[in-house]
Amino acid sequence: MHYNSDDVVESLGIPIQQIAYVIANDGNVSDTDLELIDSVMPIDDLKKEYHPMIVDELKWSPSFHKETLSNNVQGFARTYFDIVLKNPSLALKGFILANEGFWDPTAQTYDGYVCNSMWPGVSYEMQNKVQQWFGFSLSNDYSTSIKYSSALFAWFLLGTTVLGFKRRHGGSFIPLIPAIGIWLTTLIATPLAFSLRYMFPLVLLIPLGIANMCAPKYYT
Repeated sequence: MHYNSDDVVESLGIPIQQIAYVIANDGNVSDTDLELIDSVMPIDDLKKEYHPMIVDELKWSPSFHKETLSNNVQGFARTYFDIVLKNPSLALKGFILANEGFWDPTAQTYDGYVCNSMWPGVSYEMQNKVQQWFGFSLSNDYSTSIKYSSALFAWFLLGTTVLGFKRRHGGSFIPLIPAIGIWLTTLIATPLAFSLRYMFPLVLLIPLGIANMCAPKYYT
């Protein structure tokens, strides 16, 4: 819809991760496919920079040529499908590693929360206004001690949607369809495996999920 504009690479995080996983694990890749991938990023650099749970290490690498990718999206797509069809198990594993934090309810990292070390190498001023104004700090009292998986919110809303549908056999679950859509699009397009900000709309929709699950079966 051209609502906003991004580099092509921003939309291809998962496919790039799958291809990189296959290559890093010496999968079955033709010379033609390797040639195209090498034009986007040298194979040796790709193997060295690849991290299974974040695409940023690749797309921000000085040797990653975004323009080459942007100018040959169709060729990249053909290469992607060719590699996936030849290496389905490796491609699947690359996929589930690339978005683990959004389907595994037991997995979470510090990226899910505000953290002073979240963006290494970026300098910014941290200010504790409460301490400046009142002479004491609340930072330690409200710091996160338990890191809840982002997937918990998605599974909870999916569960409330299913229960609401089963109880009333009707369309009262419709308001939660966008929430499920957010989850599904995150699974197929996220650039990293752990970050609460991608799923935060689902946190706000928890009351709606509870209401949908508990609403009366019949209306007069």
